[in-house]
Amino acid sequence: MEVFKSKNTFNQSGFTLVEVLIAIVLISFITLFGYQMVDSNITTKETVTKEDGEIVQVVTALSKIERDFSELYSPLFYSPKNIANSQNQDNQDVYDSSTQNSAFESTTKNFHLIPQITSEEKSSITFFSSSNRRKIMDSKESRYNWIKYSLRQPSPEDLEDEDNKETDENKKKNSLQLIRQSIATNIFKKDINFSDVKAQVLLDNVKSFEISFWDEKQKKFTSSITELNEFRNSLRAIKLEVVWYDANYIEQKTEKILRIIFPFYNTKIDELKSGVPTYDGAPPPNLPDPSSTQKGEDVNE
Repeated sequence: MEVFKSKNTFNQSGFTLVEVLIAIVLISFITLFGYQMVDSNITTKETVTKEDGEIVQVVTALSKIERDFSELYSPLFYSPKNIANSQNQDNQDVYDSSTQNSAFESTTKNFHLIPQITSEEKSSITFFSSSNRRKIMDSKESRYNWIKYSLRQPSPEDLEDEDNKETDENKKKNSLQLIRQSIATNIFKKDINFSDVKAQVLLDNVKSFEISFWDEKQKKFTSSITELNEFRNSLRAIKLEVVWYDANYIEQKTEKILRIIFPFYNTKIDELKSGVPTYDGAPPPNLPDPSSTQKGEDVNE
């Protein structure tokens, strides 16, 4: 019996072993390439996010200092310093009991207390600012506050890093923290002490933080505030230099010049032109009356 084959019979043979191996190799290369791309993108994203976070922290810290310093308050910006003489000695004696402390230098001719700006070292500055904002209604806080910026050693808890013990040890030896402290209550008390004031950490992994002060006479920045003489409590500008470590423990440096927003007045020329004492018997608007501090009262706005 003869078997007839149809012309439409399909070829039932499958892929050869060589074809299957080639397909597997191609799929493997494509999968490996895709994995490398995804892994590279994830690593890049994590690196950029970490670096951006560090930059944001530095910018935020400098912006905080800039806001506080831009609202630095001193009556010397609009009134000359009071020099005791035979004409005003009686009035000056009234304020002696409230000015004989480290926080205030003396008074102006308007008899406003002159807050002292101190910088015990290049990495520290203390000044009187109007930057405070009450967070709780009717709280005993003034909108004026004493502010101190300085460096400190980080606590052991801040240095915990189980993934990199070697870098952790380096940080313990070299890195510091830039901190901010603020006092907004009892701002006219005899001594301003920051030892018990809670610190806000603005920046970690800091190697150095240096402050220089604009000298009006020499028209340049100086590292010592005492060199400013009569301008030491009426600063117009400061320059900050921050050296910090990034995530790879590489030194980075940032500089910024800060200025105050108070307009400039030449009080000496104004006094000479007027020919009369500038004392008008009342403090300017929105400022506390220094005389109310003599009895140890808590003066708030």
